[in-house]
Amino acid sequence: MSRHFAILGLGYFGSTVARELKRHQNQVLGVDSDETRVDSLSDILDHAVIADLTDEKALGELSLEAYDVVVIDVDGDLEASVICTLHVKELGAKEIWAKAHSDAHYKLLKRLGADRVVYPEYDVGMRVAESLNYHAMVDFIRLGERQFIVEIETTERLIEAAPASPICRSIAMRCSSSLSSAARR
Repeated sequence: MSRHFAILGLGYFGSTVARELKRHQNQVLGVDSDETRVDSLSDILDHAVIADLTDEKALGELSLEAYDVVVIDVDGDLEASVICTLHVKELGAKEIWAKAHSDAHYKLLKRLGADRVVYPEYDVGMRVAESLNYHAMVDFIRLGERQFIVEIETTERLIEAAPASPICRSIAMRCSSSLSSAARR
């Protein structure tokens, strides 16, 4: 079942989100004030519109309340981002995801009612630091305070060093058989 998304701002982040949502067979509206950006996605998206993202009347004409989620990516302009988020909230969007450019911007967007604030520079910085700190870690998902799901690279040394607990032995045996079968190929 496809969902309906409105992407307001088609910079690198917004256009990437829009393309991926389309790849997953969703309905996507893309909006930007830059004609070149809109034109570059017009063949991919269901609807592509040139509009001022700070103009309440223009945003009202887009019927944003009909979309499942509105994603806001206003490049480098804090004021425009805040105004756009405020208008989208007042127009009755069901769910708002907004991109922040700084800690203060993050706080403003949360206070204006963005349901989810994405802070790519911070998020990627955290991932890079964790990957550098834990060499065997391939990927992780943070579940909450001090709770993670972690994918690690399994090596023979790690399996040999596994504690003698039944859970670790079970995991080690499965990893060992996977490594053995991979080595035989």
